[in-house]
Amino acid sequence: VIYTLYPFLKAELFLKWKSSELKEQIEQYADALVQSNLIQQDDEGNLISSAPNTEEHNQLVVLATPVKQSLERYYMTLALITQRGSGNISAKQVEELSHLLGQRLS
Repeated sequence: VIYTLYPFLKAELFLKWKSSELKEQIEQYADALVQSNLIQQDDEGNLISSAPNTEEHNQLVVLATPVKQSLERYYMTLALITQRGSGNISAKQVEELSHLLGQRLS
């Protein structure tokens, strides 16, 4: 999923890494979060967030806040396109519906 969203996040958040560098960067950040006890890694290599209502979870939420709105917007846009069907909705309609959804969420 990150490889699909990264070009959009890169443009919006002025990120510097090339797509070919993503895997290494993600691994470095994940390792740092594990070492800081903000996330855990199970025996299968899955990353698990800290339990809710813990200091570690609160710190993780603070770290996630800057990108949360962007991810929500991308999700809403993709959900609209999926719901209406590819090719059945114009770019202008997607823009208008996304704007309306954004207003409702606010």
